[in-house]
Amino acid sequence: MKDECKEPQAPSSPNDAQLQKLMNRLELQIAMKAGVAASISLYLGVAFAKWLGRPDTLISGTWCVLSTFVVMQAHLGGTYRAAWIRFLGVLIGSFTGGLFTSLFGSNAITLGISVVLTVLSCSLLQIKDSIRIACMSVSIVMILWGMQPSISPWQFGWYRFLDSTLGILIAVIISHTLWPTKATQKLRLSVAKTVQMINRLFQMELSLKPPSGNFQTIHKRLTREIEQSIAQAQDFLVDSELEVLSRTRRIEEWSSLLDRLSIIFDATKELNTFHTCSLERILDEHLRSKLEETMNKAVKSMNLLIQRLKREYAEEPSQELREAVEELNKELARFRTTKATRKFERNEVEKFFVFFYNLRLVIEELIKMEEKVYSLLA
Repeated sequence: MKDECKEPQAPSSPNDAQLQKLMNRLELQIAMKAGVAASISLYLGVAFAKWLGRPDTLISGTWCVLSTFVVMQAHLGGTYRAAWIRFLGVLIGSFTGGLFTSLFGSNAITLGISVVLTVLSCSLLQIKDSIRIACMSVSIVMILWGMQPSISPWQFGWYRFLDSTLGILIAVIISHTLWPTKATQKLRLSVAKTVQMINRLFQMELSLKPPSGNFQTIHKRLTREIEQSIAQAQDFLVDSELEVLSRTRRIEEWSSLLDRLSIIFDATKELNTFHTCSLERILDEHLRSKLEETMNKAVKSMNLLIQRLKREYAEEPSQELREAVEELNKELARFRTTKATRKFERNEVEKFFVFFYNLRLVIEELIKMEEKVYSLLA
């Protein structure tokens, strides 16, 4: 390991681990951030309204607090994205609400028409993520205006826009200053979680023991969970691109890493022919032994990769896995010379060699992924 690499942390005591688990479950940092944000939003929202001499100070404070809660996310990238979505939605909603209230008044029919036009406007402008916020803003302007009919609808809508903008700014500032969490950290942990599930799927596919009766049920559920985990990692990647402090090169490397992960997952799914087509019947003793040895080294490499991602420390990839796949290739070449496959159907033999192709693909991509993780964490 290089000197500049981060050393793995010493294992913590059971009490420390339980305390950390409890703290994670309580989400104390998120609770503190939300509480501080609520207090600041209400105070500044009311103070800002009083400073402008507005008569609806409590509505302003409430709308400011709600805007802050909507925008604040678990990490900076998500907060940036939510802030932009909120800003566009409030801008369109406040304008539409002020326009229709001033022209037709506030009632159930005009509210319904306003919401329809708001949805159409967001769709035409290709900002569909802002539809819910825009509709909520229209409704707030048109409904709550009835509590202050002496104020111009345009003015009332403008006030709500200012309140929301203030809430957005507070959310971004709090996210930056109070325990800021970058989306790349969430991305790293999400990748570790995905590799862990793929590792489990890999072991299920290559188990030399006969599969249990609920094998297919577990297999389908695990496959679905991996697909969801990869999609979540992709979302974190998008949020990482929005973070001001994220480096473009690292984002590209994380994107490449997710591509490798998807290839490994797709190839691992194809390994199910080992059991579904009973390919273990074709193996001779030497090839079976080499397959088991290669599988164990691949599992070991995945476990090490998971620990590096979780603890965020870099370690040069071992050559064991690369040597194992080379030995497996030699064993396959030896197996071909025995002509043992002649005893089996042609389609079985084809699936047999496709299986080993996918196995080699998993290992080759895993080796590349180890190198990519080392580059990212070093």
